[in-house]
Formats: sequence, C-alpha cells, structure tokens
Amino acid sequence: MLSLVMISRPCRRLILLAMLGLFGVNGIAATPSDSIRVVLDDNYPPYIFRDSNGQVQGVLKDLWELWQQRTGVTVDFQPMDWGKARATMESGKADVIDTIFETEERQKIYDFSRPYATIEVPIFFHKSISGITDANSLKGFSVGVKDGDACIDYLAAHGISDLKRYPSYESQVRAAIRQEIRILCIDKPPAFYFFNREGAADEFRHSPPLYVGEFHWAVAKGNSDLKRLVEDGFSRITADERAAIEKRWMGEKLVKGGWPGYARYGWYVLLSVLLIITFLAVWNWGLRRRVSMRTRELSAALSSLKRTVAEQKMTETRLLETQARQHTLVRAIPDLVWLKDADGVYLSCNPRFERFFGAFEKDIVGKTDYDFVDKDLADYFRENDKRAMEKGGPSVNEEWITFADDGHRELLETTKTPMFDAHGRLIGVLGVGHDITERSEHANQLKHLAHYDLLTTLPNRVLLADRLRQAMAQTVRRKQLLAVAYLDLDGFKAINDRYGHESGDQVLVALANRMKHTLRDADTLARLGGDEFVAVFIDLADAVSCAPMLDRLLAAAAEPLHIGDLEIQVSASLGVTFYPQAEEVDADQLLRQADQAMYQAKLAGKNRHHVFDSEQDRSARGHHEGVERIRGALQRKEFVLHYQPKVNMRTGMVVGAEALIRWQHPERGLLSPAEFLPVIEDHPLAVDVGEWVIDAALGQCESWAEKGLAVPVSVNVGARQLQQPGFVDRLRSILEAHPSIDPGHLEIEILETSALEDVARVAEIIESARVLGVSFSLDDFGTGYSSLTYLKRLSVSQLKIDQSFVRDMLDDPDDLAILEGVIGLARAFRRQVIAEGVETADHGRMLLQLGCELAQGYGIARPMPGEDLPRWVAVWKPDAAWRDAAPVTRSLQ
Repeated sequence: MLSLVMISRPCRRLILLAMLGLFGVNGIAATPSDSIRVVLDDNYPPYIFRDSNGQVQGVLKDLWELWQQRTGVTVDFQPMDWGKARATMESGKADVIDTIFETEERQKIYDFSRPYATIEVPIFFHKSISGITDANSLKGFSVGVKDGDACIDYLAAHGISDLKRYPSYESQVRAAIRQEIRILCIDKPPAFYFFNREGAADEFRHSPPLYVGEFHWAVAKGNSDLKRLVEDGFSRITADERAAIEKRWMGEKLVKGGWPGYARYGWYVLLSVLLIITFLAVWNWGLRRRVSMRTRELSAALSSLKRTVAEQKMTETRLLETQARQHTLVRAIPDLVWLKDADGVYLSCNPRFERFFGAFEKDIVGKTDYDFVDKDLADYFRENDKRAMEKGGPSVNEEWITFADDGHRELLETTKTPMFDAHGRLIGVLGVGHDITERSEHANQLKHLAHYDLLTTLPNRVLLADRLRQAMAQTVRRKQLLAVAYLDLDGFKAINDRYGHESGDQVLVALANRMKHTLRDADTLARLGGDEFVAVFIDLADAVSCAPMLDRLLAAAAEPLHIGDLEIQVSASLGVTFYPQAEEVDADQLLRQADQAMYQAKLAGKNRHHVFDSEQDRSARGHHEGVERIRGALQRKEFVLHYQPKVNMRTGMVVGAEALIRWQHPERGLLSPAEFLPVIEDHPLAVDVGEWVIDAALGQCESWAEKGLAVPVSVNVGARQLQQPGFVDRLRSILEAHPSIDPGHLEIEILETSALEDVARVAEIIESARVLGVSFSLDDFGTGYSSLTYLKRLSVSQLKIDQSFVRDMLDDPDDLAILEGVIGLARAFRRQVIAEGVETADHGRMLLQLGCELAQGYGIARPMPGEDLPRWVAVWKPDAAWRDAAPVTRSLQ
C-alpha cells in the first residue's frame, strides 16, 4: 500500500477533505431537541408555494427535507400566511422562521442567518399608468401590499400611507388583474410567477427596485444553540446538492471554465513521479532492465511535458486574446465602468470614467477617490462600496456627479457589485454608472403633468387632493378654519358654441390667472376640468373672514375679457363649505359639499355664492341611510308577516285574515310598520316591499291549505304601488307563482285617501285586476272628504270602517252617527262592510245592532304569526252576548 507521503498533494487534499467531512458528520453535538418547528410564507414561488392540489412545493421544502436527513432532527415544516407565520414565531410557538428580510426592527427580536437569496422589490403598475419610478411617485395613489411585508415599513418611511393590504402575493396579483388595485409593491420572483401564470404579464410594468432584500432564516434573539444546530445542518448540504435543488425549481445556471492548464500539468508531473517511484521500487529486476525502462519512462515524461507546455502556451494565448476583447468591449461601453480592490484602490477603468476624473487610466490605477474628489464625496463613494461588500450582492444608487474634463453634470444610476475569487474571497467592487439624467428629467415632466392642469398650469385634481389633506391636518393643529370653494362658470358652454373651443381655452387661461391673483400665497386654486375650479383658503379666524375672498373671486370671474377683437364676459356660481365640522368629514366629502352648495347658487340666480347647509344635508343623508337599511332588511329576509283574523261576530265564522308587516330587527327586535314604512312611502322601494308582502301572504295561504285551513288573506297596497305601470301584470305573475291558491282568496285593501288622488286611474286599475279574480276593499273608509261622491266609481266589494270611529262610538254620539251613516251607505251601494278596532264585547254588540256583522280588532284577536292562526281558529268562539244582539232586519239585497 502506498503511504500518504507518496500520494500527490492534490490527492492528499481530496482524501483529507473527505476524512474531515466524515468526522464533521459524526462529530456535531447532539441536537437540543428531537424536532423543530419551521414557519414561513406559503406563497412565495419558486421558493415555496402550494400546487393545484394544495401540496407544498419549492426550493425551501426540498432543502429542509435534506436538512432533516442530514441531522436526524425532525422538521415540522409549516408554510402558512405570512402574517400568521410572524405571529406564530413571535408568540414562541415556532423555533425557526424562514423567508424573512432583515430590518432594524426585526434585529431586536431575531438572530439572522447569512443571506441565501437576493430579492429585488420594485413597484408593479398597470400599463395605463406612467411615471412610477420610486416611492415619491406613488403619492396620490392607493398601493396594494401584502400584510406583514417589509415593503409596508419602506413605504411608510417615505410618507406613503394609502395602502390596501392583502393576505398573500397571489391575492395581490389577482386583485390587480380585477382592476381592484392598479399599483402593487411586491417582490419580483412571486410577481413574475403569478402574472405569468394568470396570463397578465403584458398588462403590467415595473419600476426600478425600491430596494433589494435578502432572504434569511432566523431564530429568537439569543437562542445561539438552535442557531448553531441549524447552521451545522445546512453546512452538511453540499453545493452540488443545493445546485440540483435550485436547478429543479429555477433552471440551470451556466458555469464556464474547467481545470486550468497548470492543474493538468500537475497531473502529468504526478504521473511522471509515480512512474519514477515505480521504477525505483523494482530496481532489483536488473540494472539493464531498469535503465531501459527508465529511459522509456523519461522519454514519455518528456513528451508529455512538451505537450503540457504547448497546451499551457495556447491557453495563455487564448486568455490574452479574451482579455484583449474584453478590454476593448469595456472601453467601448458608453457607461462609466471601474474596478476597485477591497480597500478602495482603483485597479482599472474605461475612457468614460477617465473623463469623470479628468485623468488617464494609468494615472488613476493605484489611487483612491480621495486623490480626485473632495472628502465628503469620497466618503459617500466609500460608504456605497462598503454597503455593496457587506451585502454580498449588487447595490444600486443614484448619484449626481460633475465631470472634471468639461464641468457638466449627470445623474448616474450606479450599480456596485462585489467581486470574489474562485475560493469565495472578496477581492473588490465592480462599478457601472449609467446616465439617467434624461430619464430623470422625463420622469419629472411626467410628474408635473400628473399634478398640474396642462391648459392653465394650475394644480389638477390629484395635487388638489394632496394639498387639501395637508391643509386639513394643519387646520386641526393650529385650531383654525379652512374653506373649500367650488366655482363653476355661468354660460361658458355658449362661448364654446359661439366662438369655438380655442377662444374658450383662452378665456379659461385668462380667468385662471385673474382668479389666482386674488388669492393669498398660502391658498390654492385648482382646475378640476372643463370650467370647474376649486379654491382652498387656510388660516381663517372665522367663516365671516372668508366672504371678501369669495367676492374677489366672483368679481375676477365677472370682469370682461378681451380675446382678440372679442369682448367676452361670463360670471361664476360658487359654493363654499368649512372645516372642521361637527361631524368628521374627509377631503372628498368637503368637495361634494362645496359642489352641492355651488348648485344651490346656480338655482338662486347665478353670479353669487352659497354656503353649504350641513343640517339639510344631514337630514337628506339620514333619509337615504334609512332607505338603504330597509333595502338591506328586504335582501336579508328580515321582514315577517303577522295576521289579524276577520270574523263574523254573529256566526263565529273566520272570514279572513289581514296580513300586517313587521321588521324582525337583529338589534331592536320586532318593529311595527309605523317605525319604518313612512321612510319609504314616496320611494320606489315601497313597491318592492309591497310585492314581497303579496307573495309572502300567498305563500302562507299555501301553508295553511296543507294543514286543511282555507282562509282568505287581505294585504294593504299603497298608492305608489297601485298606480305604477304594470301593476296588474306584476300581480298576475305573483298569482301564477302560487297556482294552488284561488285568486279569490286574495283581497287588496287600498286607503280611501290614496284612491281619491286619481279616482279615474284607480278605478281603471281595479277593474283590470278584478278580471284576475282578486277582490278589493276600501280601507279607512270615512276619513276622506269626497268618499261619498266617488264611491260608485270604485268597484270595491267591501268598505272597512276606520277604527277611530269604532273605538269611541260608545262614548261619542258623533262617531256613532258616522257609523250608522257608513253602514247605511254600504247597504245602499250594495257593498259589504267590516269594522276594525273592536276592542271589547260592547263594541261588537253595538256593531251587530247597527247591522255590521264582520269585524276585527284586539277584542277578537291580536295579530299573530302565520303558524299560530290554525290553532287560534280551532279554539275561537264569539262572545255569548253577541248571540243576543238584535239581528239585522234589512237585507243587502
């Protein structure tokens, strides 16, 4: 066996490394626990994500599984929502958190690993948007972010607070595709993955990186044992194994180069030495044989050495040619290119960089920035170099520089990349500076266009919103008053129509300049579009102090203008509102209030101002909110029907039931109709509620029929529903939805006062509906002043006497007289009569004596849920006193 001394140096190194690897595997201390729990984001492809079956996939899953095999420690791998992952780790329910960026705040609670991936974080935006280059260009936009993402802290540090949070990167991208949000702050790898997967990659663009983040794993602060355990486990994963995993999920990186020539030469030398050693080992075979063999061996070694030298020379020649080509290429690049060592000493540069320093490359190499620029600028360059070296990856900055050769200035986008040798040792920094002056100027122009009106150069709606929000905050701090004035020109459309849009534009420009000069320096005048302007007045002591400013605005708008040979005069209507108010309002609400007030100024005669009335607006909003609550109750099926029986007091027969609506309010309990129906009395929603009542009542009839109870039902229909176009067609559709119910079992009660609003129209509708088999009743009869005159024109089968007359008839002779008259009138017109409001047995007996047998009221039964009516019908009996009442002596016939 050959001794270790006899083995060549490269082979010995390989053997020793293998032995050290074996010792390393067996020599690591025992783990502090049999298992660890690892939490991380579950939606960050290709590092970690869930496939279409919900299974976890990605680079990190494979790496942690390999870590588990190497250490023998069980890994409870728990990908989850990122916010939940952070909460789980910070509550102590997890041992390791992965896919985390390192920030100053997080350094207080975590110990971080070395970075294992570099992640660019740009702004993604819809292609219809332009000018998004950095955080400052996001002002005025709503930005979508992932909850818990480091981007939130970055945007907050740059004053961007209008953020819309989403639980995951995938939900961010889908919201953008739905146009729910148009701008996203999102890491580049998952953004590319999801936009391409959803087929929307062509619809979105992205800015240069806001910052470059790095992926780490981390443990709780101070948990050094666990940190060492995790680090030791990952150190057992070879570079080839890691590369194979990354190739599977990310694709294969191209690695050029091979063994250098001198290594091959070494192998040939090794072979020669081995041959010589072999020759010496068999010297005892004979001197002649040994000499002959050695001669052959030396000849072969010499030939091999010659070939190796020739190959080495060829390699060196090719290397020199490659270096020459690369040098030519670098010198031809229009960007600034330079290379420094780790101490900041220049190693090379191109001609473009020579112009910056005003010196040739030979005079720059070997020196530092401090030899060419002032100390402050040199310190700045050095700090950026250090940041790139500490980061271990590219660092991008923007820097204004002045060229020494001609003194001109350029804005450079500088990328500094740390350079490493074959052994991973840092050897310096490569810098590339790209001129973005024109791009920056273009971005500034776009930014100006995004915030200023192109015609008048006044602030536009976007900039106005920003200034108004700032002014509101300042007003609260200073405890003063702010006014928002909304101005619209009177008769401007006629100018465009008569003189053309070019003259109209000149009028707008001239008026904008005039009105702007009436304002103080701290105030703002903006153009919203067309002939609409908004002025914001700040630092007002009270509302009265604003009046002179408004008068000056109106006067400036009304002063005649000379456009060429034309003399043109317009005026303006102006609405104003103030802030703060009794109720909390935002900037958009202030603009709407001022707009409403401006409309009132128009109605009042134009060329004047009107102050917004908050009480009137509050009342209107309150009514609107009430309507919307009732609409929501109808959609949520919170309305119910109760039924009050109608009976024949003499025979005891139940002749029907009146359907009465109630609101089963989730917070206030059961509400009577008086608490909500007046809100929608004159609103189209009353029709929807009325149709629901008819449908629900017929459905209840079906339920009763299944239990063997056939009771007609009556519903109240308001004037709006009755007189709406298509009432009869809608009624027919509802009846057809309940084919088992005889239309004759439905009675529609209409208020007498409603019927009298348009007797002819109501009479026509009743006749059309009666064809369907439905009957009609005139409710609250006796309360209308003209009921006797028009009774013969309405084809109603029944008159219902209002309860106000019935309740007091025992004590009030006038009410009793009215009852006698109504009952006689019903008999004369051959109408059936029913009384409501029967609260006692005496009420019933008196009605029977007057000739009215049909009644309803609390003395008979209170309204009850539909399911209770069959039980009530089964047990109800009329009062015994009613059987002894004098019978009706005159027939309706």
